[in-house]
Amino acid sequence: MKTKLLERVPVPSEKILSRIENAKAVIFDDSVGEPYLLNETGTLIWQLCDGNLKIKEIIEILCQQFEDDPSRIEKEVLDFIDKLKEKKIISLE
Repeated sequence: MKTKLLERVPVPSEKILSRIENAKAVIFDDSVGEPYLLNETGTLIWQLCDGNLKIKEIIEILCQQFEDDPSRIEKEVLDFIDKLKEKKIISLE
């Protein structure tokens, strides 16, 4: 199942507005009316969730940028994407 998840592509919801300032993103869901503030790592993941990259490709990019345990990066990316999906900020195709 995890392998299938890694092949999916995160796509931002059309109702989401986002802005990046000082390497941090503010995501605004117009239907909820509250902003979500992301740290620098969350912002990088958000930028990579462009509807073109598979989750495994996002993880590979982050593994190249950060010197950390790849399994830890994978877990953090999957957890973050799961939270975005729960809040309907992204969908997975």
